[in-house]
Amino acid sequence: RWPHVGTLAGRNAMETTSATLLQRVRSPDDRAAWERFVSIYGPLLLCWANRLRLPQRDATDLVQDVLLLLVRVLPSFEYRREGGFRK
Repeated sequence: RWPHVGTLAGRNAMETTSATLLQRVRSPDDRAAWERFVSIYGPLLLCWANRLRLPQRDATDLVQDVLLLLVRVLPSFEYRREGGFRK
């Protein structure tokens, strides 16, 4: 489902968040931006869910719930360069 899980490419992509990508995902209709966002953050969210020792099905449901919440709240998100996205 998330091809970059555990790969060097996946870890490197998560170390920085593109301001351009954050701007693009503010639009729920930008499919390419959302695919990129999910390919970066889906594995990270799944890793956190797995740390909670949830059954795999519940962990993937939680990831989907978080992503759906982001679709709703990101249109009003304002990126602040000094704060970072994950802080």
